[in-house]
Amino acid sequence: MSSPLPGMLLRSPGSPFGDRVFYVETGRRHWVHDGAWLLENGFSWHDDVYDVLPGVLENFLDGGDVSALVEETPALPKPSPPSPRPAPALPGLLLRSLQSQFGERVFYVENGKRQWVYDGDWLNENGFSLADDLLDVLPQVLESFLDGGDILNSVEEESALPVAESPPRPTPSLPGVLLRSLDSEFGERVFYVENGKRQWVHDGSWLLENGFVWPDDVRDVDAAVLENFVDGGDFSPPVAGSDSKADISPPPVRPAPMLPGLLMRSLDSEFGERVFYVENGKRHWVRDGEWMTRHGFVFPDDVVDVTPNQLIHLANGSPAPVRVAADLDVLGKNLGSLDLREIAAASLRGIGIEFGPGASPFPVPLECHPLYADMYSYQALRSHLYPGQTAHQVVRPDFVTDLQTLSGIADESLDFVVACHVIEHTVSPITAFAACHRALRPGGSMVLVVPDFEKTFDRSRELTPLQHFIDDHVAPSRERDHGHFLEFYTRVFPPSDPADIPALAEKKHAEDFSIHYHCWNHDSFADMVAWINRDGAWSSVWSHPTLPGPENIEFYFVLTK
Repeated sequence: MSSPLPGMLLRSPGSPFGDRVFYVETGRRHWVHDGAWLLENGFSWHDDVYDVLPGVLENFLDGGDVSALVEETPALPKPSPPSPRPAPALPGLLLRSLQSQFGERVFYVENGKRQWVYDGDWLNENGFSLADDLLDVLPQVLESFLDGGDILNSVEEESALPVAESPPRPTPSLPGVLLRSLDSEFGERVFYVENGKRQWVHDGSWLLENGFVWPDDVRDVDAAVLENFVDGGDFSPPVAGSDSKADISPPPVRPAPMLPGLLMRSLDSEFGERVFYVENGKRHWVRDGEWMTRHGFVFPDDVVDVTPNQLIHLANGSPAPVRVAADLDVLGKNLGSLDLREIAAASLRGIGIEFGPGASPFPVPLECHPLYADMYSYQALRSHLYPGQTAHQVVRPDFVTDLQTLSGIADESLDFVVACHVIEHTVSPITAFAACHRALRPGGSMVLVVPDFEKTFDRSRELTPLQHFIDDHVAPSRERDHGHFLEFYTRVFPPSDPADIPALAEKKHAEDFSIHYHCWNHDSFADMVAWINRDGAWSSVWSHPTLPGPENIEFYFVLTK
């Protein structure tokens, strides 16, 4: 049986993923929770599922469950099955990472090592096909495997004679590993590595006392691997003749962090002193030390210093939120706009969509699974960066659609919708509310952050009256829409010659250029929401007005279906 889909099925038993099977393609993993999907797409449960190390699945972006993939993927005609070919003779995988430091090199990956395959004969001899068996992955997937040299040297070193089994030896008493990097500045020194630190082991007796065997337990790695651990000094042996054991007693054990990811930073780079929580292929900015303390991290002990490229190659994820709903009453006037955004999103759970994240995704809780949507493609967003943005900050949209229609989004398929400074760009906001209500499951939430017109460049315009919104929804009119363009280029961004306003407004309207169509303050927006909810379609509405101070320019609404 052959599948018309180009990806692979992977699972990692004995890891946090358990027995779940994932369909993997173009750097993302999608949970396959329905066996019928396998059959419909030509996969065999017994023949096409590969067991891999936990690190392999963790380095793919979380693409949600496979139903989302199916909804956005056009059905493919099923070709007639080709003649079956023998399975490869070896249990590992073939991986490559184009447009990275590895280039077009192909690696055979097994038992935590990558080995360069530079001879096509080896592939043929072992039953591999580049066309069928090669998987393209993110750079960090290959980087997570130890460098095992090239595959032919490995084969030549294998003995054809049976090897007598060595007697079992005790497991080392410490959880870390021993690493070294020959032919580098570290030379032949051996380091004990644990909790993001490397410590030089300069006394062989320490190895024996802790159950390590040299050289069996020493792994050879690239210099870059050791450089990415914080220098923790050396393991000093006890002083001869000392009758005091206080100096050599281990430090008290502290609880492990409550989250499985890592804290990373890259000083002397564009990221500066910012610390990021890294998990599932995404980096999440940690803006406050309180978040670290709350989740069991210790600064700076748990922060790993890395190269800029290691952070750049991670997807830009939502900031790690600090605030919860209870903070609204506790902090009071000390709240800022970022705090209120986090409070507005604090109750969100499940799978949802944020519209228009740009380079600043909304701070939803980390246990959420946000997808992203924009009216422009990823390529278009990268080619029209705002001042101060860089290409690697731009969030890749999962859907090209708009808030007013949610075209392509199934009914009752989402747990939340987030739109931050987006609804003012819709021609008919009431229609956008209806579209979001359609796509949300019962209990789902719509989170809106809206610019207060009196605090933005719209301050010279008039508040949009409620009847105008109703007319836009009930009887859409291009002529009425054109009035917004005339007002916008008359009062907000007028050309140097006022006589050019009609032609400019006509041109921008014909292009469907994205402007602020409408203007609100908190009270006028609340009036519109009350009209929308006159039949009780939304079970609850929460809002917060614009905070005082010139730096605060937005108000907040959360509607629950």
